[in-house]
Amino acid sequence: INGGRTTSIDYLQDGVTLGTGRGHKVSSMSPDIDAVQEFKVVTNGISAEYGRVSGGLVEIVTQSGTNQFHGQLYEYIQNDAFNANSWRQNALGGKKTPFRQNDFGFTFGGPVWIPKIYQGRNRTFFFADYEGYRFKQSGSLQTANVPTEAERSGDFSATYANNIPTMMYDPNGPVAPQLDANGSPTGVYERLALLGGDGKHVPASMISPISAAILKLVPLPNQRGNLSSSSQANFVAPQDTNNQNDRWSVRLDQNFGPNQRLFGRFSTITTDNGATRWFGPLSTASTTAYHGGRLFTLNYDWTLSPTLLFNARAGVNHDPQTSGTPLPLEFNNSSLGLPAIMTQILGNANIPTIQTDFMGAFNPGTTSGLNRVNSTAYNVGFSFTKILGRHTLKAGYEGRRYYDNYYTSGNGVMSF
Repeated sequence: INGGRTTSIDYLQDGVTLGTGRGHKVSSMSPDIDAVQEFKVVTNGISAEYGRVSGGLVEIVTQSGTNQFHGQLYEYIQNDAFNANSWRQNALGGKKTPFRQNDFGFTFGGPVWIPKIYQGRNRTFFFADYEGYRFKQSGSLQTANVPTEAERSGDFSATYANNIPTMMYDPNGPVAPQLDANGSPTGVYERLALLGGDGKHVPASMISPISAAILKLVPLPNQRGNLSSSSQANFVAPQDTNNQNDRWSVRLDQNFGPNQRLFGRFSTITTDNGATRWFGPLSTASTTAYHGGRLFTLNYDWTLSPTLLFNARAGVNHDPQTSGTPLPLEFNNSSLGLPAIMTQILGNANIPTIQTDFMGAFNPGTTSGLNRVNSTAYNVGFSFTKILGRHTLKAGYEGRRYYDNYYTSGNGVMSF
């Protein structure tokens, strides 16, 4: 909004912020679209009651029940029966993947009515909504660049990239300054000695035992690489994805006569998103989960006179998130021969992230990482609105407290 990023915008639901303290991000507790009564985007002329924004803000008002019972059921379906095979899947020689996506739910609201006990017309109302989301896809082909068996033993005589044969130089050999067209040094030095005598072979004495042990856990090529490169995209394997989301909310409204109204709203969300491993024993699996997300709002309106209004509100937003890329539970790095200082930091069930520029990018290992962020925001405020002829005067108070607890597992990076 107005050129501002998402993190410079505030989102208010029934007057309570949906933001978190961590980078002013939007929490996962945003409402189901069918539970929204109205919304307003404020882009300029922002009044003094709004703060912690630079680009603008969005105000959302949720639905409430009425004197009539109303509801709806819905489901939006996508699956492979309606889709053609993707271009990428075709290009890799794969069949159309099984695919299911279902977005379903309901809303229902009306007066609170308990036969022979309570009749809530004109006084007590409820509104409930639920949205469920399921996404499943299996067999989506992924590609990687992996060294051939010959390359793992140091033989690069058949290796080429962009149709250019590989030429390697001895990192411990002599160097000479590079000269420009005028014969002046450029400040860059060139290596002169070819590695292994021909620039095509790595001597066995220069192959790290740790690298050799790691490469034993990397799968071998299972298809020919791209035409212009010997080992690019020469490994292909299927990956499955499974995403699940459940979102509930309930709102209760109570009228205390014609001038006073109180409502409370409670929301909760559970999310589990993840993908399977596809790249051998060192393959991680991405996962994201929200378990125990809660949002509670309490709002009170009082019309003291035709020209004087009072509002008070309070809310708490708890947004727990777990995400990461864990290795298999049975993984153990004891066979890799990592330095003791590294295993002291990482433990025996992890490895550092290993990055190389072989064939553009070859990352044989990724650190098993797990991040937990529990964000809680408390929000309380009140305001008086006075109408003075053609003028409106508003005064009040708002207080927020943000609490963010972080946990990030240790890791390391090796770059080559």
